[in-house]
Amino acid sequence: MTKGWIVALVAVVLSFYLGGCVSPSSGLLPYRDARDSYRFFYPNGWVQKSVKNGADVLFHDIINPLENVSVVIGELKSVTNLSDLGSPEAVGMRVRDRIIAPPESDRRAELVNASARRNKAHDYYLLEYAIELGNGFKRHDLVAVTANRQRLYTLDISAPEDRWDKVQEMFQAVVQSFEVE
Repeated sequence: MTKGWIVALVAVVLSFYLGGCVSPSSGLLPYRDARDSYRFFYPNGWVQKSVKNGADVLFHDIINPLENVSVVIGELKSVTNLSDLGSPEAVGMRVRDRIIAPPESDRRAELVNASARRNKAHDYYLLEYAIELGNGFKRHDLVAVTANRQRLYTLDISAPEDRWDKVQEMFQAVVQSFEVE
């Protein structure tokens, strides 16, 4: 009887200590593109979808395919680093106007937040958008932008607005995990 009680007590104590060892990327799986030199984590239960034009890679939730993450790579001619493109806010407005909600589209987007972070040798702009489509559908996007070797890398993760509160923390972890090598 005493031995069983001690084992149970040890199990409870260990669960408290080991609970702190869970990483912020729990529930996320790694993806690495060695050819294009980038990597990030994506949510467990998401599947890769083949894309012919546009995105370099695309993953979506198998249950809710409106939740997705993609990476797009573009060429830069005269830019050597991200700050050459402007501040996070200026880049955020350009991304909004040229990619997320161009004037000819039926989308409206608000730049909710723009910030910068440095990881190893690269600067990253982190952008957050609230988007409304022409049919009234609302979604939320988090975007990470960086420049490396005359290429512009953009990671975008998106969910319907009604799911945002449930996925926001996990999506932040995905955006924070994005790195170019």
